[in-house]
Amino acid sequence: MKLYYFDEKGKSYRFRIYPYLLLLVVMSMLLSINKSNPQAVEYEKEPFFVETYTGEEPFSFNAFKQYVLDSGIEFPDIVIAQAIQESTFKSEIFKENNNPFGMKEAKSRNTTAIGTNRNHAKYKDWRFAVQDYALFQSAYTRKIKTREQYFNYLKHYAEDENYERKLKKILKEYKGFGISKEYRYDL
Repeated sequence: MKLYYFDEKGKSYRFRIYPYLLLLVVMSMLLSINKSNPQAVEYEKEPFFVETYTGEEPFSFNAFKQYVLDSGIEFPDIVIAQAIQESTFKSEIFKENNNPFGMKEAKSRNTTAIGTNRNHAKYKDWRFAVQDYALFQSAYTRKIKTREQYFNYLKHYAEDENYERKLKKILKEYKGFGISKEYRYDL
């Protein structure tokens, strides 16, 4: 079966379109468009809204989640849960310092912080805080391979003895933030 033919009247080659071939092409295009990326799940309504924000880049929860994923941070769902636990993106530390994690300014490793305010690291923008968290992980947690090891590390790092339980509760409540199972805490 040829996809083209010679048109005697027009003295040129013409493309022969078969209805089933056209249908097949259209269906395959529709299927490829509708395949969703499990890491890019968007919420219909932002679960966290920030009225006052001092950073240069506008803040949205979906942008934050995607930036954490794109930054290559290990255990991104746990890290997002930490941000919710520490600031809910509404605390004064977040609003004034662009610091969703409540991190202190690093003294013995590279940092993206531009100083200290209220005894916490201050960042030019929330994206720099995410980058600083990635630097934190590369300095202190790069040997950690499992989620449970990471939770154990955080248990000793955090001042709250119920920190792990609180993070797991957040993860369960938000169903892992729509992050595919290979990246998240098994609910």
